Amino acid sequence: MLDYLIKNGQIIDGTGSPASYGDIGIRSGKIIMNPKEEAAETIDASGKVVCPVFIDVHGHTDLFAFVDPLCSVKLLLGITTEIVGQCGISPAPVRGEYLEEYKNYYKHLGHLFIQMLTLF
Repeated sequence: MLDYLIKNGQIIDGTGSPASYGDIGIRSGKIIMNPKEEAAETIDASGKVVCPVFIDVHGHTDLFAFVDPLCSVKLLLGITTEIVGQCGISPAPVRGEYLEEYKNYYKHLGHLFIQMLTLF
């Protein structure tokens, strides 16, 4: 028996193949394409897209994690992994002698970032 059955979704498999409509099963964390068995829980994905998770290889939500540790906005986009800090600056760890430099850098990024800086 499947743990989950996701039915009637538009499936984008990440291989570059055209999207198709169908069902996906999940058993013990493994994906089963076009399953023919019953499931403990069925999810109707009609009108929705079903796809693998995404990795954001150049994100800028470093500071957002202080406000929302789950970075919920990324999860809503299907992003479960993000690489940050590759621009040469990162909010953590911040050594005391660099704090003013960071504040000066981030103050140009908008009010949300200024508000987040008050958390330091």
